[in-house]
Amino acid sequence: MTLFNTTILRFVLIISFGITTLFSNSQCPTSVSSSCDASGTALDLYWVGTTADGSGNWNTPCSWRVGSIAGVEPCQSPRSIDNVLFTPSGFSGAGSPKITINSHARCNNLFITPGINTMSVTPEFELSTPGFMEVYGFFYLETNITWN
Repeated sequence: MTLFNTTILRFVLIISFGITTLFSNSQCPTSVSSSCDASGTALDLYWVGTTADGSGNWNTPCSWRVGSIAGVEPCQSPRSIDNVLFTPSGFSGAGSPKITINSHARCNNLFITPGINTMSVTPEFELSTPGFMEVYGFFYLETNITWN
């Protein structure tokens, strides 16, 4: 009986450690917005990505900031009522930044600011199966963007 309980305890500790390791991201800030689904308040979310060049996954909350690129991390990825904004400040200017959409991505308005056209690199939106995007409002595009 003791051997069985010890084995279960070890299994639980291994899973807990694995989950903590899997979801820890040193580039995500520790301060998180209190505005969540329950608030019903639309947010303006700015893309910052999770890597040095500004790449990241659309559905990762730490790829976004509330109100400005210096804002706090939202507690969820963009919802159908949120506005999303892509500005040059969200990218480092080095490397080839990629915004990956590999599941359901949605937003109210999507703004890619004209400053994107002055960047020396071209941000890329990569849509992969089973990903798809729904924009319920306006979709403002610029030329210095690759859609893949």
